[in-house]
Amino acid sequence: MQHPVGYVIQNGRAELASFVDVVTNPYGWNAFLHTVTGGWALGGFFVVGVSAWHLLRKQNIDFFTKSFRIGAGFALVFSLVVAAVGHRQGNIVAEVQPAKLAAMESHWDTQKNAPMYLFSLPDPENEKNSIEIGRIPSVLSLMAFNDPSAVVKGLKDFPKEDRPPVTLTFSAFRIMVGLGTAMLVLGILAFIARHQPAESSPRLLKLFIWAIPLPYLALQAGWAVAEVGRQPWIVYGIMRTKDAVSPIETSQVAISLAAFFVVYILLAALDIFLLAKYARSQPH
Repeated sequence: MQHPVGYVIQNGRAELASFVDVVTNPYGWNAFLHTVTGGWALGGFFVVGVSAWHLLRKQNIDFFTKSFRIGAGFALVFSLVVAAVGHRQGNIVAEVQPAKLAAMESHWDTQKNAPMYLFSLPDPENEKNSIEIGRIPSVLSLMAFNDPSAVVKGLKDFPKEDRPPVTLTFSAFRIMVGLGTAMLVLGILAFIARHQPAESSPRLLKLFIWAIPLPYLALQAGWAVAEVGRQPWIVYGIMRTKDAVSPIETSQVAISLAAFFVVYILLAALDIFLLAKYARSQPH
């Protein structure tokens, strides 16, 4: 859906042409690694946070010092790995989904040595940014193509109907990167404190507890970038989302959506309840 390969169009439909091309799709493999390493980082921060909760209460110090140490290693290593894999994913997006990249950065004009801004605010209606602060020359070109002089295509070079929702894609990307940076800093702090976490300040231990939701939010923001950023395509460059809509009544979709919403709210509540219950319990 993101980068279709290994197919041919015959008789008005897509048919498999190369199974090898499909299973070796570089977009798919890198996205898989980005997701899995993000999950491992999440696991590390979860263990660190739960361990910090018990250490703050002076419970089973030896046990939770060990679990804190393991979690801290995972949190730091995979915060670094997910950032590296994410950078590679950005390179692939720049190559195969240039409109998504332009939306992620709210980049409007095609240019060489494309800059990045420390703070900007998209204005899609007027095809510009209403605010641009802290211009850093060539950084967008460097980040996208590993070449500071590379040309980065702007949104104005794409028909309006082929552009993703800029504000949502841009905002979700900023949330993902911001939380990822925070995770990296916290991972370093956890790794530094790993040998004697019980001796750390109560504020630091509380910080690790409050950091548990950060990877969850970062992963959700990254998913929004991936899926919103590929619009208006359900299969990128091949089929538009509007053309994939099934010919059924709106009421049927509404009922299904409501049912999914209720079920998943109940599952989420049960999940949080069980996580909290067993995270507070003793090692046995």
